[in-house]
Amino acid sequence: MTASRVSLDPRRYSAVVIRRHPHCTPRSAISVLSLVVVAGVLTGCGSGENPADGEAAGTSSPAATAGAGADSQGGEKTSPSRSTSVKPSATPTPTEVEYSGSGEWEYAHEAEKPDGEGAPIPIAIRVEKGLPIDLDETAQFVMKTLRDPRGWEPLDHVSFELVPDESQASAVVSVSSPGTTDELCSGLTTNGYTSCRVGGVVAINANRWLGATSDFSDVTVYRQYVINHEVGHAIGHDHEYCPGPGRPAPVMQQQTLGMQGCTVNPWPAVR
Repeated sequence: MTASRVSLDPRRYSAVVIRRHPHCTPRSAISVLSLVVVAGVLTGCGSGENPADGEAAGTSSPAATAGAGADSQGGEKTSPSRSTSVKPSATPTPTEVEYSGSGEWEYAHEAEKPDGEGAPIPIAIRVEKGLPIDLDETAQFVMKTLRDPRGWEPLDHVSFELVPDESQASAVVSVSSPGTTDELCSGLTTNGYTSCRVGGVVAINANRWLGATSDFSDVTVYRQYVINHEVGHAIGHDHEYCPGPGRPAPVMQQQTLGMQGCTVNPWPAVR
């Protein structure tokens, strides 16, 4: 087959020859007249001053599209729709407070009537001002603990009620700083560490309320224990001791000071 000859008008492609980059290697006459070679010259040696020298105007290359969103340092891409703001974390509740407290009190003023048929025992609840301990949450927790079926109510046939005035109470549950606890427990050895019951005052050391002890992995369980232990004193119960290794500790055992081989137990009814 005889190849047909293609006629090219030099005037039509003169602009192509003029636009050749000055540093490019001169092409042969055949290359200059070849459309394929001319296109290569324009792409590889274009000055970049005209949008047509690169990709077509108004379009993006696949590489450019894939790189969208990457930072100038070559880091990971960031989706435009993803928020990069960081939410502030909540301040954790401390597990320890200063030794000295304010010496002033906040009282739970919402009364709760006895919930059973046992002999009513009026309880007042207060938290020393300035402590990182919520009064309402504390009052709810104390009353829920005292009214638990595993607690003193079914064992001693009593029914706890919450009263707003300590003058009406048989026991005043007080969550206080270590220093105030020592004052309330005057005559006993609490050393800024333990809690106590003196007369009608149940004094719970705030550091134990917030941080428990090393034997208790769950501060909620410790709070249940210390409430039942100290209120147990207020209604007439004395200290008990570990009955044997691996057994649940009696709630009247001084579990704050050690387990004596027993396991932690916050409930009077559990033996």
